[in-house]
Amino acid sequence: MRRLTAKLCDFGLSHRLRGGGPDGDLTHVTGPQRRSSLYSAPELVQYGHSGYKQDVYAYGVLLWELACGLPLPDLLDGPMGRPAREWLRGQAAPGAVVRAVPTELLAWPEGTPWGIRELAERCLQEQPTERPDAREMRRILERMTG
Repeated sequence: MRRLTAKLCDFGLSHRLRGGGPDGDLTHVTGPQRRSSLYSAPELVQYGHSGYKQDVYAYGVLLWELACGLPLPDLLDGPMGRPAREWLRGQAAPGAVVRAVPTELLAWPEGTPWGIRELAERCLQEQPTERPDAREMRRILERMTG
């Protein structure tokens, strides 16, 4: 039996490349490519503090995307993402206090396993120290799939 290893990576640098060059493909992104601030932990937006707990925060958003079966831009454009989209708009207002996304704004599809929702809520905690680390997330996921 082959063992696979999952890796937690820097979601802030991820970007979907769409064909648009003369030969129909793109190989890199240049210039200011600000990703959705829904992925961005409050301490990253406010102070520029970066570390693995910011990736844990982004993983909480990714769990929502996976449960809904849509990439974040499509999700935010649809009815399930409307509350989060309006919250993001308020976060972009001058003088707004940067906060973690209120998890009650994330509409989960019927039938989403409670453990997935609970893990996402833990990942999206305001304070980085309250978010699980990668080992704890692994244990939680293994319990759910075991």
